Amino acid sequence: MTLRHLPPAFDTLPIAKAAIVDSIVFCTVVPEDDSGSIVGSSIVDQSRAVFAKLGEVLEECGSSLERVAHVTVYLTDIADRGGMTEVWREVFADTLPARATIGVASLAHPDMKIEITAVAHVSTPRPADARIQ
Repeated sequence: MTLRHLPPAFDTLPIAKAAIVDSIVFCTVVPEDDSGSIVGSSIVDQSRAVFAKLGEVLEECGSSLERVAHVTVYLTDIADRGGMTEVWREVFADTLPARATIGVASLAHPDMKIEITAVAHVSTPRPADARIQ
C-alpha cells in the first residue's frame, strides 16, 4: 500500500487537502478561497465554490470530477439540500456518484453552510509532484 498526502493550502489547519491510497483519493473541501476566506453567502454560491475546489484538488492528485465514486455532503440547514442539488446536477450531469447528505448543527466556520468529503479514483498518479508527499 502506498499512502501520499496533498498538504493543506493554509498552515492554520493540521489536515491534508487530500490523501491518496494506491489509486484512491480521499478529499475534504470547504467553501474557502485562496486566502482562507469563506466564499459566498448562499448555499448555491458556496456549493459552486466547494465543487470547483474539489475539481482543483482532484486535478492536483491526478483525478477528476468524472472519477468521483462517493460524496458526503454536510449542510448546516438540511433545507438547503435543494440549492445544493441544483449545483450537484450541473457538476455531475453525466457521471452521478453515490451521495449521502447529512444535516449538522455547525461546521468549522460559522459562515460555512456546506462541507464535503469525496472519494475518487486516481487515473494518473503524480508521485513526482513535490506537493504530494
